[in-house]
This record gives sequence, C-alpha cells and structure tokens, in this order.
Amino acid sequence: MYPLWRELVYDPAILNRSRIFAIAANIYGFATISISHLESLRAVNQIRDIYTDSKWKEMIEYCVMPVVEQYQRYDSNSRLVFATPDPSHLHIRQLVDSLCEDRYELRFAHTEALHALISEAFPHMKSLLRPPDAVAPPWR
Repeated sequence: MYPLWRELVYDPAILNRSRIFAIAANIYGFATISISHLESLRAVNQIRDIYTDSKWKEMIEYCVMPVVEQYQRYDSNSRLVFATPDPSHLHIRQLVDSLCEDRYELRFAHTEALHALISEAFPHMKSLLRPPDAVAPPWR
C-alpha cells in the first residue's frame, strides 16, 4: 500500500502534483537543489560514456539526472548529485544505487528544470520524457 500522498499523485483529478512531490521529498529528508544548467550540461557531457545508452534512457524515463548545484562547478572527484522530482520512488533509488554504489546524493528538483536539461543534453531522447506533471510508473 502506498502512503496517502503517493495515492494522490496517481489520482488523475490532481492537476498540480509538483507541490505534493516537493512536500513529500522534504518530509523524507531529500533536500531541494537549484540546478546550474550550464554546469550540469558540462557534467553530463563529461560522464556520458560512464553509463550505457540503456541506463541514460532509464534515467530519462524516470526523470533523474546527474546535476550540479547553482553557483557550483562540476568536479569529477566529487560525489555525483542526482536530481529527480520523485526521490522517494523505490525504482529511482535502486537505479541511482546501481549507477554509483555509494558516491552520490539524491535530491529533489522540479520537473521543468530537469526536462530543460534532458532536452538539451539528449535531444534525440527527449521523446522519452513524460509530460511535466506525469509521474513515473509505480513499479516495473
């Protein structure tokens, strides 16, 4: 059984899911990140070869991306920060675990910022993006 907030985001009558995700992320202890678009693009381009195309497709499908915080610079020696509108989603946590093992942080970000990043970094895969207020499927 899902928590009540998760039931709400899957309810088609709810039009603004973004606020529910933001509140849930905060309750579960996932900090919000303000994304530096240019530095995040630079980071994605530098680590693009680390992951397979199928892993990138899965990240895009679940709207999760490695990002750099505003006013920071990408450093390949630092742990990666991944952002998603749904950091408490079990599959997203498992996906990021499989990508990084222990050197990462998972944060909350609004869908629109991630869609802009994905659309620019992976223009050939942006068709995989769900509409901004759609939610990732509950299970695979």
